[in-house]
Amino acid sequence: MFTGHILNCFLSGEVWTGNDETGAGALNRIPLRIGGTDAELIQGPAFLLGSVSEFEGKQVHTTDLVVPAATPADLPTCLSLLSGIVELLMFATVSEVRRGGYLMPGADPFERSDAVVGVTLHGIPVLELADGANTKRYLESVWPKYVLLRNARRLDIAFEYFVLSQKGGQPLEVKAAITFILLEHLKHTYARSVGYPFENGWNWRRRNAAGKPEGRLGFKILLSEMFGAVGMTPSLEAAVDLRNELVHSGMTALSFDALHVLLSECQDLAREYLLRLLAYTGPYIPFSEPNSERILETSAAAEKTPLP
Repeated sequence: MFTGHILNCFLSGEVWTGNDETGAGALNRIPLRIGGTDAELIQGPAFLLGSVSEFEGKQVHTTDLVVPAATPADLPTCLSLLSGIVELLMFATVSEVRRGGYLMPGADPFERSDAVVGVTLHGIPVLELADGANTKRYLESVWPKYVLLRNARRLDIAFEYFVLSQKGGQPLEVKAAITFILLEHLKHTYARSVGYPFENGWNWRRRNAAGKPEGRLGFKILLSEMFGAVGMTPSLEAAVDLRNELVHSGMTALSFDALHVLLSECQDLAREYLLRLLAYTGPYIPFSEPNSERILETSAAAEKTPLP
């Protein structure tokens, strides 16, 4: 049996663990069939969703991933599964979820503790974390697309920027700057994935017969194309203006309220894009309206390669 340790992840389960006669217990288990493997997420009883505010800013072992039928020969597969689930939960919870080590009798080594940097954050999650059934559906449904795109689109980096851009204690200008770094990162990996050459600090549409790049692609053009590839058609003028203002001056003339509204819109774009990219369908929480939910009813996650 493999037991992987997960840090800083507060959520509720789908399956009850407890005493049916006394009623003592909690919804703290999420059975999974993921990557061809039967596994289960088990939340520590002291670390259910309702207690997250008590541990904000702290690093704590909250969750275990158990693979009951795993043998020592399965250790590499289990570690890959653990790492992937950790990254997907980091995005869903908007917390610095980390891999904390594992225990696997008979393996070499049979136990490991990972030294990691990261703490529990309590912000606006992408999913309703009290709904264990939807957390299960999210992990199982996006897994194939995540495995396909993780390295090509460097989703590990994208998720880290996504969480960092919402971390408390930072000026709005810094949060906006990190949000634009996230969008730059997504734009760059998108351009690379569709084969656009990168030269002299720019992406280009193609190379001519002489091998020279032509058709320079600016930030707004490429970002619009990236969003369009997953079925999104946002207006980007205000966001691009803010990005340019921050990059070139390090500050903005916008009022606090106006900056907050625009940053919220950019955060909405980022979470919807990443969900669509992962082929997720179902409810999610918009950053701009954290007490509501939106529904992705169909997925346009199969990015289309633009015509030359």
